[in-house]
Amino acid sequence: MWQDRIFHALAVLYNIVSTVALVQLIRIECRVPEYGWTTQKVFHFLNFLVNGVRSVVFVLGQNVQLVEPKARAMSTDVLRPTFYWINGVVYAIQMIFKNSAHEEELTSQVKGWIRSWDNETINVLDVISNFPDISMELVEGNA
Repeated sequence: MWQDRIFHALAVLYNIVSTVALVQLIRIECRVPEYGWTTQKVFHFLNFLVNGVRSVVFVLGQNVQLVEPKARAMSTDVLRPTFYWINGVVYAIQMIFKNSAHEEELTSQVKGWIRSWDNETINVLDVISNFPDISMELVEGNA
């Protein structure tokens, strides 16, 4: 059946992406093991995991479609209040541990860095292409 061939092709492609992500994770870990689980390592690990699972789903193909979902009769009325409650707790914890002095220091560092650029030559594409680096500097506190 032609659908089976498509499923197997998708399984192979997802497996390739998963393998590349695992190889990248191993390369990064071998290069800089002293940093622990950085955002980049977590990103590659999650890519490996998600694409590996997708590959397995496409290998099983028709068998996955035969599984009867049991959650159809469950009510979802509780989901929205639970979502709001969990977000409220997370934001409360962030506010408790907020360090405004550190945030002001990071903000002043970024402002100084931006002021040091030659504003005549700034291109929007430069800012967009460097945005991941800028955000990583801000998140990891290296700015």
